[in-house]
Amino acid sequence: NIMYVVGQYPRFLHAHWRFLRTVVKKLFEFMHELHPGVQDMACDTFLKISKSCSVQLVRVHPVPENPGPFLDELLETLQSTIGDLSPHQRLTFFEAVGYMVGEVEDERYRNTQLERLMFACNTAWKQQMELGAQNQAGLCELSNLYTLAEIVRTNVRVCSAMGYSFRPQLQNIFLDLMHVYKFFGETILEQVREGGPVMIQHKFIKVMRVVRVETLKLLEVFVTSSANNEDVANNFCPVLITAVLTDYERGEPVTRQPEVLQLF
Repeated sequence: NIMYVVGQYPRFLHAHWRFLRTVVKKLFEFMHELHPGVQDMACDTFLKISKSCSVQLVRVHPVPENPGPFLDELLETLQSTIGDLSPHQRLTFFEAVGYMVGEVEDERYRNTQLERLMFACNTAWKQQMELGAQNQAGLCELSNLYTLAEIVRTNVRVCSAMGYSFRPQLQNIFLDLMHVYKFFGETILEQVREGGPVMIQHKFIKVMRVVRVETLKLLEVFVTSSANNEDVANNFCPVLITAVLTDYERGEPVTRQPEVLQLF
């Protein structure tokens, strides 16, 4: 009830920094509470507050107990804060922080904070790419597929919050992302041609398709929010068109991702 109430008065929170900081810190405590529903509400309330008070959360306030931007403090303790959250709750948390990072005006500082936010995610991504370089089949193991799906979903949520400011992160993973998209497409197509359309129902194929769908979502969100169409056209579209449209053309009807049509 307390979390619901504080989420209904963003203007009050915006005008009273000390109270806002106390509320957010208390929400972080609730994220470790295992009573059913508490963590969900804490994450949802944090997202709601972040959307309406992101400027306050990244601004330097002249108070002795918080000499720097709250965003710095948050990113410093990020992993311990989200340690008890489930995957879907972590996605909400990352989206909330994405709104805060996106509000930073200084581009260099914003990119640094984005890098800090995505550090663990990018470390896991790099590990998966190194595994794929050694043995592509290893990426098809269910545990690795779930990891890839969560990584891409996290990128989608942060990109949806930041818009075009997400560019440095997308550029960091873009080529590998396209390779994974193409490899999973080829694997799914091979399995369907060997075992028939029923193969689409197999668990590992379903998760591969999740990774591909989330990849298309990420690209759609970024392109839609782009503030520089020329940049997107020159630096992303050539690889994107080759990878996605070629894959779509070569696929069987049952293997094609309908989200491709929405992207283009």
